[in-house]
Amino acid sequence: MRNTYLVLAVILTVLYACTTDRDFEIESITAPEDPTFELVHYWNFNDTAALITPTQSIGGAGISYAGDRFDDVDDSTVLNVRGTDEAGDALRLRNPSGDFIVDLPTTGYQDAIVTYATKRSGSGAQQQTFSYTTDGTNYTQAGLDNTSYGITETYVLRQFDFSAIADADNNPNFKIKIEFNISADGTSGNSRFDNFTLDAIPAGGGSVETSELFHYWNFNDDTDLITLITPNVGDGSLSYFGATYDDVDGSDINARNMAGAGKGLRLRNPSGDLIMNIPTTGRKNIELKFAVTRSGSGSQDFTISYTTDGTTYIDTGISPSTFTIIESYELREFDFTGIAGVDNNPNFKVKLSFDNTSSTATSGNSRFDNLSVEGEVDNSTPQASNSRFELFQYWNFNDDTDLVTLITPNVGSGTLEYSGASFDDVGGSDINARNMDADGRALRLRNPSGDFIMNLPSTGYENLSLKFAVTRSGSGSQTFQIAYTVDGTNYIDTGISPTTYTVIEDYELREFDFSAITAVNNNANFKVKITFDATSAAATSGNSRFDNLTLEGDTL
Repeated sequence: MRNTYLVLAVILTVLYACTTDRDFEIESITAPEDPTFELVHYWNFNDTAALITPTQSIGGAGISYAGDRFDDVDDSTVLNVRGTDEAGDALRLRNPSGDFIVDLPTTGYQDAIVTYATKRSGSGAQQQTFSYTTDGTNYTQAGLDNTSYGITETYVLRQFDFSAIADADNNPNFKIKIEFNISADGTSGNSRFDNFTLDAIPAGGGSVETSELFHYWNFNDDTDLITLITPNVGDGSLSYFGATYDDVDGSDINARNMAGAGKGLRLRNPSGDLIMNIPTTGRKNIELKFAVTRSGSGSQDFTISYTTDGTTYIDTGISPSTFTIIESYELREFDFTGIAGVDNNPNFKVKLSFDNTSSTATSGNSRFDNLSVEGEVDNSTPQASNSRFELFQYWNFNDDTDLVTLITPNVGSGTLEYSGASFDDVGGSDINARNMDADGRALRLRNPSGDFIMNLPSTGYENLSLKFAVTRSGSGSQTFQIAYTVDGTNYIDTGISPTTYTVIEDYELREFDFSAITAVNNNANFKVKITFDATSAAATSGNSRFDNLTLEGDTL
């Protein structure tokens, strides 16, 4: 903890002796000299390669700007610098302006004080208006004075004291918003910020638990369907069992890391379940948020459930569990704090099921944007217990020197067999790629199709999880069935539900949790068989494609 306020008081004294901004000047700032204050969040904007990444933070802090664009500017100040920092660069928000929102969670802290230096260029917005939210959505100025102030072409320090606003204490949803007026809509000009801080006192005097963003999708990269559902933060994955999905206009609700209102995820009818694979390993007190809307014919409601074993879905602890969807983006939040089994769980998934009407409709869609998962670091369970889960069979199919190297595993001693016409390589995917592997090549199984057998000895492992990316050509097999054997000969599907899966014309992740099937544990004869639809078995063209095939499990 640092007492920075003796320095700050001196700065303020000098500042208010020389400012000419009298109409909006904040006359009564009292800089606390209480040594119990700590620096909770801080941006000095000097690292231009990571401009909006906090210089110091307890976690969960973020910046978003809904205006034209932002960048750095070599025009800084020493007002409110901390530690040994020097004047370097500042954040430049370019016109036409939009809302400037700063996520400042106060989890574990109280009596917050927000401070920053700000100025404008000659054509920049001449007035700023300050507000805050305690629920993450609705902004207010209640309890604050001097929330609108003029901006000059010289840096001026602004400070807002939340010590009398109880709802700002210990609040993971606390944010501030700055709106711009007077010359804010020009095609030139900009507003500038430097040395942005939140200081506060630890609540209760105990250790502070910090909530951090560890899974996040903004859906703005619509290069293809794969990049659209590739997470921006974390290693989670999404699966949709409806007709198809693509991109649509998005929202800035719940946007993080300066993401704009770019694209959203559109799930087309006939609808099916949306599964969010969001492992919480090393995290606790989990909170899920997303923006959601629908088209006029889209699903009018959804039901939420979750699984802690990777297979069985329940809604225990969620009330209500069914939510309406309106025709404009709206924030939905789900707090899993205190729900048994959710914390520190590599098998945690959330399922959204849409209304029955949409499951048969031929038009309409549901839309999602800015899907985030946050949680505190969980130090209560020794992390060594999680290290038992290992990757022990893996093919990335990137070595296409010949057909032998193509199906040689990158990890493990498994083998692959295909009884169809032939196999070769094709362009791959980065879905489920491991060890920093690129989206190089993939395995192409050509029609007429036959069984695809994965020989996956699990000797020394239990609680198995099989994953792979799969797609097809236009004439490729539209479905596959999965079965397994524990004796090396007789195939069954006991414990797998469903057993038949659709295959679309874009790579999609498929996951199969064998953790409840004890016969596959520590088994040298374990194999998995994929059988394709009858039409492809006779077709003379078309193919199925697989990439990044993995088998993981706990060591015995």
